[in-house]
Amino acid sequence: MKKAFYSLIIAALLLAGCSKPSPEKYISTAFLNANLLHGFASRLVNDELSQPSVKFVEGKTDTYEKFTRIETINLKIESAENALKHINNLPVTEDSKAMLEASKELFGFVIPIYKKEYTELAKLYDSNADTARINTLNHTIESSYGSRFLQLHEKLERAGMAYAAKHNIKVMSVQTSPSH
Repeated sequence: MKKAFYSLIIAALLLAGCSKPSPEKYISTAFLNANLLHGFASRLVNDELSQPSVKFVEGKTDTYEKFTRIETINLKIESAENALKHINNLPVTEDSKAMLEASKELFGFVIPIYKKEYTELAKLYDSNADTARINTLNHTIESSYGSRFLQLHEKLERAGMAYAAKHNIKVMSVQTSPSH
């Protein structure tokens, strides 16, 4: 009797672990997470690097210090990689396939650019490099990648909105940036 009871509990746990994620989970993970990329290949990232955020210094009362620009970019890389990992963990269904593929393509496009060009730009800022060098690299990033980013983002937008409509999920359109 105990053996049958334990077998039943194990089977229930396995079934619970294998349950398909909800449509809302698909939307939040594969579509709405694209908000993490807001401002990519636009003046917005450059503005963020030129005026870095501040962080609270632990153990010191009312003490704040600026994030280094490399910390800012590393946080963007970490967020994008985590998002992509969660997207990759979603099971592909007939309904979700277009949205998942578009999301993977978008994040897969962005991450290497964060790791290379934006890391280089952050290092220029952190080393107080000449403004002309910073502006040149920022312009190169925007002109080289902005158009493709917008295409991939719009592809995800179409797939995500179609998926949401099919599952009666109300979502607002995801915005890229004012300059796109």
